[in-house]
Amino acid sequence: MVTQMTRTMLGTLNDFRNLNLNHITRLCYLAELFPTVFNEKLCEQLLQLLKKWLEVAIVGFKQMQQGGQNKNGGQQQLKVAAAIVRLFQKIPPSHAPQKIIEMLCKLILTTEKNLLIEPGSILREPLMGYLVKFPSEAFDYFTSENCAKDPQNRRYAEFVLKHPDKGHIFREALRGKVDKLVAMISGTGNPLAVLGVQPHPQLGQNDRNEIQFAGVRFAWILANQEEGWIKERHEVVNVVKKIWNTDAYHERHQK
Repeated sequence: MVTQMTRTMLGTLNDFRNLNLNHITRLCYLAELFPTVFNEKLCEQLLQLLKKWLEVAIVGFKQMQQGGQNKNGGQQQLKVAAAIVRLFQKIPPSHAPQKIIEMLCKLILTTEKNLLIEPGSILREPLMGYLVKFPSEAFDYFTSENCAKDPQNRRYAEFVLKHPDKGHIFREALRGKVDKLVAMISGTGNPLAVLGVQPHPQLGQNDRNEIQFAGVRFAWILANQEEGWIKERHEVVNVVKKIWNTDAYHERHQK
């Protein structure tokens, strides 16, 4: 009976229109009771459903902006998308999170950018709820060259680092990546290559500047939020002082 019920519930995932908030709630209960059901294939299917709901939300918002009849403008679709992201929080950690982290961040942050809803997005907290389960892997992603060169990724990373309830978990993970911070801040050559991080083949000077700025911002947050941390991190102090005493750095980031 349980097997039949499970198959019935999962069978409805073949069409994104079958998914609603009540259905996702039942799936969350299913994940708690039978976590092994959520294998890699099902996770990929959920990511595709999330992508579709976000696409529909974007269309709804644009129709509203153009004076369409839909006054909700994709809000309901965003609520369903947020519920799908919360469902990922129930998925057992036995599945490698790196791919899910990358896909969730790309889908959600791209949607926020398209809708211009970054500060008040209802997707931010659910995403953080998944990332907080894997803080080290999350900041492996945020400190990678391909990610750190994007200001939007940097702003979201700052959001989780400064979060009043869960920020300390992410800061603890970042504290273990001092070598990456130093490499980002140094901003010369391919600093991350020496750490075993594959450098992006098309990385230009503007991208390197963004990576450097991200490294400085991350170090600043740790220094302000973690009392005494900076006193023991002489390598960070030295590399920040080196760029801070150059006019070029300040000219790039004057607003």
